[in-house]
Amino acid sequence: MNELKCAWNWYVNLFSNPNDAVKIAAWATTLTTLTFLLTFLLKPLFKFFTSRFSKLKVSAGISHQIIQSAFGVNAGIPLLTCTILNKDNKAVYIQNPTLKLSKKINGDNKFIVPKQRGTFPMKLEAGQQIQLDYNTGDLYNRILQQLSSKDKVFFVVSLTTGKNYSSNKFSKKHIVEHINVAQTI
Repeated sequence: MNELKCAWNWYVNLFSNPNDAVKIAAWATTLTTLTFLLTFLLKPLFKFFTSRFSKLKVSAGISHQIIQSAFGVNAGIPLLTCTILNKDNKAVYIQNPTLKLSKKINGDNKFIVPKQRGTFPMKLEAGQQIQLDYNTGDLYNRILQQLSSKDKVFFVVSLTTGKNYSSNKFSKKHIVEHINVAQTI
């Protein structure tokens, strides 16, 4: 314990050293250590604990269709996919996923995209995963063409209790690039 107190006193005395270079080095080392602790220890621990206690995992992705016909194989329009996983140990009820934008269009930045499959609220059993696919061509014609290339798009899924869960974000540019790739194939 005495060594720890001695080391602490030595460290504190660095800040009152008459040499300015020592003071600057002490401050730089302190800031670097604090940045390291926040970035590599506290932030991952925070994400770990929040993910352990969240009931849903919502992720967004882009999948490509491959269409085979008598004329050969070609690519269809990419699909924006919303995957919802119930991580809770009991069933939950979810509302229809909402497509949220980083920019408002006509005063609104949330859009519910109607789905043919299933009705909402939908019951998700413990450990159940569902995947909802949205045609990027339709989304582009209705919503995305009004955004700039850097605007973000993501899904928000609400439980019937009112708790919201967000997916990862995509830029409009990323989605349009996938549409262009599918058209060139």
